[in-house]
Amino acid sequence: MAYAVLDIGKTLAKVTLWDRHGNMLARETRANQTIVIDDLRHLDVAGIDQWLGNKLRSLAGQYEIESIFPVGHGAAAVIVQSDMSYKAPIDYEQDYDAETRSAYSRLRDAFGITGSSLLPLGLNLGLQLLMALRRNPNGSKMPL
Repeated sequence: MAYAVLDIGKTLAKVTLWDRHGNMLARETRANQTIVIDDLRHLDVAGIDQWLGNKLRSLAGQYEIESIFPVGHGAAAVIVQSDMSYKAPIDYEQDYDAETRSAYSRLRDAFGITGSSLLPLGLNLGLQLLMALRRNPNGSKMPL
């Protein structure tokens, strides 16, 4: 029995397999790339998906995988729609115009409520979501 841990980060996508005693059985990595969609940098979800599927199939041929545990930093999100289309996560190092940053500053709750600071660039997921809504105000069928 093995446990797969998926860690999809901006720099690397990683899959590690572990046994019940905490011994690492395998480790696979992929350098991630950034793609530009509508003048915003996004993580290459399609490339990660293809790589991850291939690696998991290969590892499942060598080990019986009992559980899969996804982990991540939380500075990006894939928005999945009901028809299973998705909006690729915006690169959290993407910079935003002053108007968008100002609007986000007015909308966000204070640190005392959220425990989250107003961070530079796109490190606040709320700022990324605001940009996605501004690009598609009606919220349906966000462009891929």
